[in-house]
Amino acid sequence: MEFLFFCSPITKGQNVQASLGIIDSQSVRWGNNRSLNGFDGNKKVKGIKRHIAVDKNGFLLAIMVTIANVHNSKAVLLLMRTLKCFLCPIKVIPADGGYRGEIIEQIKTRFGYIIQVVMRSDDKTILLFVL
Repeated sequence: MEFLFFCSPITKGQNVQASLGIIDSQSVRWGNNRSLNGFDGNKKVKGIKRHIAVDKNGFLLAIMVTIANVHNSKAVLLLMRTLKCFLCPIKVIPADGGYRGEIIEQIKTRFGYIIQVVMRSDDKTILLFVL
């Protein structure tokens, strides 16, 4: 697995150290354990929420699981602390609209990461990043 992680960027002519990361979350239904169930009102899902950070090639950098009613802006602080502890050289992190607000400035001052919020347009077309 380590071989795959370090060789993939090299074969694509990229730097081994990732400078761009992506964060997102996913709410999923979860078993019968009442203590681990929350309700995500936006997605109408009772269960848990997985918060992940990947590099620009899709390799997993950090993952965190919370109950579903924890908002992205609350969980992102712990996710960024995890990235910082792993000494990830990421500088810019695109994210969806769930991460907008005051949290962007807090992350920049505490951890040095720049969060770029990408909003979906009204006609629901997909926005792409040019790397």
